[in-house]
Amino acid sequence: MLDENYPVKSSGTGGTLKRALIIVGAVALVTIGVAVVIYLTIMRNRVLPVVTPRESPTANLTAEERETEQSLVQVAGQLVEYSPGALIAIIKPEFGNIEQIIIPDDVQVIDQDGRPLPLSRLIPGIMITSTGTVDQLQRLIAKTIVAASITATPSPTSSRAPSVTPSLSPEQDTPTPEPTKKPSGIWLGAYYDNPNVEGEPVFYRNDPVIDFQWGDQAPVAGIPADGYSIRWEGRWSFEEGGFRINAYTDDGVRVWVDGVLLIDQWMEQPPTLSTADIYLKAGEHDIVVEYFEAGYGAEIRVWWDFRGQFPEWQAEYFTNPNLTGDPILVRNDEVLLFDWGLSAPAPQIPVDHFSIRWTRTMVFEEGPFRFTITVKDGVRLYIDGILLIDRWHESSQATYYGYINLSGGPHTIKVEYFNHTDTALIKLGWDRQNVFVNWKGEYFPNPDLAGAPALLRDDAEIKFDWGTAAPEANLPADNYSVRWTRALAFDEGYYRFYANADDGVRIKVGDIVVVDAWRASAGLVEGMITLTTGEYLVVVEYLEKTGNAVIEFGWTEAVPLTATPTVPPATATPEPTSGTPTPSDSPPTEVPGPTGTPDVRATEPPGE
Repeated sequence: MLDENYPVKSSGTGGTLKRALIIVGAVALVTIGVAVVIYLTIMRNRVLPVVTPRESPTANLTAEERETEQSLVQVAGQLVEYSPGALIAIIKPEFGNIEQIIIPDDVQVIDQDGRPLPLSRLIPGIMITSTGTVDQLQRLIAKTIVAASITATPSPTSSRAPSVTPSLSPEQDTPTPEPTKKPSGIWLGAYYDNPNVEGEPVFYRNDPVIDFQWGDQAPVAGIPADGYSIRWEGRWSFEEGGFRINAYTDDGVRVWVDGVLLIDQWMEQPPTLSTADIYLKAGEHDIVVEYFEAGYGAEIRVWWDFRGQFPEWQAEYFTNPNLTGDPILVRNDEVLLFDWGLSAPAPQIPVDHFSIRWTRTMVFEEGPFRFTITVKDGVRLYIDGILLIDRWHESSQATYYGYINLSGGPHTIKVEYFNHTDTALIKLGWDRQNVFVNWKGEYFPNPDLAGAPALLRDDAEIKFDWGTAAPEANLPADNYSVRWTRALAFDEGYYRFYANADDGVRIKVGDIVVVDAWRASAGLVEGMITLTTGEYLVVVEYLEKTGNAVIEFGWTEAVPLTATPTVPPATATPEPTSGTPTPSDSPPTEVPGPTGTPDVRATEPPGE
């Protein structure tokens, strides 16, 4: 019999079986999990493109091999956001759903013609087409970018022949372009199929520069080769100062800066340079360029040059009448035409007892110039450091002149001015001495009439007593010479020409030397000559050696006691004089020779 309290051995066999079943179930679950993971991995790789890790050996493959490993994708759309140097550009896709483009440093950017472009060309608003591969975040890694154009709805092509000469409405001879939002640092070009910038543009595009030589070709497809027009608009950053706007075109051009029309050459013309100067404050300024092509060659180039912070006159204003210390105000003055009256030139300048210095470098053509200054109180004028006008004293309103012969090229002008009390006034101008109404005076800084004269001026008469001073500030006080010339009309007659000179003098009438006293202290000298009716070129030459400087010239008509042959105008030939000179107030004792030789009656007056 079995004892009921004895443990049953068979129960241990059942527990073992239970544990075995648990182990088998766990193994099955693990196997199923591994199978699911493998299945998901396979399905994921079938859905997503294979992306090669940066450290993968495939990085060393050739371009063709990489394209085989990864399929190239092309996207196109309007650029919404991008700054040069940024990693990602945002586009509004024209097709597909890729909105982000990664732009590596080595990406190739080109225009529609295959020409390379800088990254700065990628500005919001333009259409771009990019080719590359897609990363895990569905971003295009760009290999190439083509900067296309902003496509506008094209207007119907006109069937009429384009007008050669642009038409302008009677109400507006120089129309102002319509205000639009202008891009910064690049030109937005609107291309028209007519020469009048009218209607809807056929084509828009962004042009980095305006520098085109199209010749006989059309600028873009859809535009005729002749009879078209373009409007460029942009905003550009400038530093403060003066700028010269340049436009070199064939044919017409207009240029606005901040709505101000600076260049207006709206006409058919061969390649022509047009310029305009403007002073701009620091910051961005709107510029609009309009161009039309009539026929034959087409080209346009627009640029500007910085002329410095003081493109006209650098003006230094002092709070004292002596130009001492530091100026309290420095500014650019466009012209020296000021009439302040009883007011101050600027708020920080006193009404009285102030001074100003203006300096400027200008290009002059070669020739004689006269500088004119009208001023109330004191003034000094320097040309290339030469003191030309020196009136540094209190005075009522007066006008002063300075004469100088300039070589072609740049010359520096300096004007100094002081105001004492009462009204303040200064006006400066100059003109080239092309016409001499009176005596053309050529002043030489040497005693030999050699080289180029230091100054030329129009002298009303030859009657000067300079004493020991120089005739002008740019001449020496001694050892200089002067030549005066003038065409004068004479009636037929017998004439006495004379001069009182300290030092030497020569007088020539036509081809005849009437007086030749080229020596120190010549004194009063004279010569007689018979003239026929006509015009003669009279030349007076003067020599100053040292000491006082005096020259006075004139002539009178005399009546000879006997008939004498006459000298025809400008063709008389001098011959030796016969006879002994007699006092100038007595009739000649000898008549001129038969060939019309002048009768030099006295080279020195009696008693001299």
